[in-house]
Amino acid sequence: MQKFRITNGECSRMDIFLIMTLVYIFGVACRFFWIYWASGIEQFSFDGELIMTTNDAFANAEGARDMIAGFHQPGDLSPYGASIPTLAFLLSKILPVSLNSITIYMSVFLAPLVAVPIILIAREYKILGAGIIAALLATILPGYYMRTLGGYFDSDMLNIVLPMLTIWALIRLTQNGSQLNLILPAVFMALYSWWYPSSYSLNLAIMGMFLFYTLIFDRRNEINYKATILMAVAVINFKTYYGDYTIIVNYILLLRIVLIASLYFLMIKIPSSQNKKILWILGVLVVALFIYFGGLDPILSKMRAYVGKSVGKVSGAFYFYGVGSTINEVANTDFMKFMGYSSGNIFIFICAMAGLIFMFIKFRSFILALPMLLLGFLAFFGGVRFTMYITPIVAFGFAYFLYFTLNYFDIRAWLKNSMLIVLTCLALLPSLDYIYKFRVAPVLMRDAVAPLAELKNKVNREDYVVSWWDYGYLIRYYADVKVVADPGGRQFGDYAFLTAFSFNKDQISSANMARLNVEYIERRMNENFSSSLLQMQKDYNEPDINKFLKSLENKNFKLPQKTREVYYYFVPRMLDMLPNILKFSAIDITTGEEFYTPLAYVGYDIRMGEDGASIIVGSECTLPSADPEYLIHDGEKMSINSYYHVGEVDGKLVKLSKQVDESSDLFVIFLPDYQRILVLDKRVFNSTFIQLFVLENYDKELFEPVSLTDSARIYRLLK
Repeated sequence: MQKFRITNGECSRMDIFLIMTLVYIFGVACRFFWIYWASGIEQFSFDGELIMTTNDAFANAEGARDMIAGFHQPGDLSPYGASIPTLAFLLSKILPVSLNSITIYMSVFLAPLVAVPIILIAREYKILGAGIIAALLATILPGYYMRTLGGYFDSDMLNIVLPMLTIWALIRLTQNGSQLNLILPAVFMALYSWWYPSSYSLNLAIMGMFLFYTLIFDRRNEINYKATILMAVAVINFKTYYGDYTIIVNYILLLRIVLIASLYFLMIKIPSSQNKKILWILGVLVVALFIYFGGLDPILSKMRAYVGKSVGKVSGAFYFYGVGSTINEVANTDFMKFMGYSSGNIFIFICAMAGLIFMFIKFRSFILALPMLLLGFLAFFGGVRFTMYITPIVAFGFAYFLYFTLNYFDIRAWLKNSMLIVLTCLALLPSLDYIYKFRVAPVLMRDAVAPLAELKNKVNREDYVVSWWDYGYLIRYYADVKVVADPGGRQFGDYAFLTAFSFNKDQISSANMARLNVEYIERRMNENFSSSLLQMQKDYNEPDINKFLKSLENKNFKLPQKTREVYYYFVPRMLDMLPNILKFSAIDITTGEEFYTPLAYVGYDIRMGEDGASIIVGSECTLPSADPEYLIHDGEKMSINSYYHVGEVDGKLVKLSKQVDESSDLFVIFLPDYQRILVLDKRVFNSTFIQLFVLENYDKELFEPVSLTDSARIYRLLK
């Protein structure tokens, strides 16, 4: 029977390049949909440019901005000199566009490059037709697209491309064991290590899989052992002995490339009679270096971070609430969501799994892609972010299933071609539908960003902003100040606890803690103590940490000398975070046990009852009228202390309140501007977060308003 396939013999290198280009353009064009949609919404842009769509993007943009300026401040945590800022900096010198445009469009143009290694792998296996289908699908599968759309200025834009290039280079080496191909896997691994420091585990897994493949199927092939030694050099963890890794990351890349190139030229010059002896010596030397510079330590720490998302985390002598359980992207995913993100729908997923079995049987070297497959399945334990790693493998599996099935039956070539085109288009539809519906907003809207840009003109770069860690990078980028918490490590342990304490406690305790927090962060950088809270306890000579925290309620608490200004920044999105924020300071940090269960119900599904008078909030609360005197919670009638109706009128906050039952511990606040109803206990109601952000009831001896708008509120600490 006549087989349908496109082989390398039918396609020249120019044809391959043309195919790659067309698939790449398809991936770019699909990502432009978000650009087109977002550009039509005024609040999504600031200063004429779209606002980025992920928190980490602002850290990378800050690093690039500082590289363009040529300096940054000690202790500002700017990723000055890191890989992504370096690439953006270089592009800013070449392209006639602004840095903000680069941050918005880099992922749009880099992420579709995943088509290149997929088509190259298909070419090695002489299944180019299947490779084209796989490349089209892989560029837009939901799990990959959602992390590489416009404004996603993060490492994900190349986090699939580079390991897939490594896998292609290894497959090419197994298919054509030429000395010329020997260096490619190590070079791609070195680039991946430079681009994404957390790639260490995946690089090591790919190298280990290649060594396993060699020992099982090709143990007499010395070229494979040479390639393994070169790859081992690419993953040596040189950063272990450097404090500020970002500053020297480019030099480490250069060091790795020089070592790889030197060993490569040494290997190709070794006389055949000395091969085994020299290889043993080089192998032992590289393994010794690998162990000396940290070995498996980064893998174990990453596994603890992603898999061990416990409620309590120990830092020094204290227990703190684990931030991992509050981050959506590291929340464990369910099977249906996993299939949707990794393949588009269940039918494609099932076909892909069958196709992968066929591929592993037909092309045994394809087991080199197993680390990507297994890392994708880690989404069930480590969070939805891992699904993107499986997308190119799933795309390959589905494409090969079509290829295998259509070639199994004796069908006319024109009919096979027609069926292939139709089935490919049908397979693309779920992903295209996802792209159309995935209309994600920027991290914050223009009206929330504008006050930060204005604050930049009023503050010193050494001043601090207290806010929840989600917005730390954004604050640093737009206001060009320091922050007490951010997503880069300052969202764990006492960093999160101290910030939550400042939000959740009364205004006196909050002000005292904010000043302590900032001054001890500065000291921590110079004195290098492990915990600000432990150092506070030591300096104030109080053996009972709970007594120390209680003492902060004293307005005359003796504070360290003020060295810089401190500001508070609140945005409406923090309302929905409030229940989680409260958890961080509601535990006894000496035991890890919750000493108080805060009541902070944030109702956003608000609708009128059938009687036309009652207000139903979600599925748990009902208010009998627009001017309630009690609420019904889980079927139980409960009296309320006071009811507040708070909203902005002509730029001013208007508060209408009615006290109902002074003995009650419940407060209800209706916020029509945010379409939220809050049900709070007395302690939460009196918290600094509610008083300053929701009600604007600030202690004039402690705080001074800087910017009070419906979209953001900023206060300056007077202490």
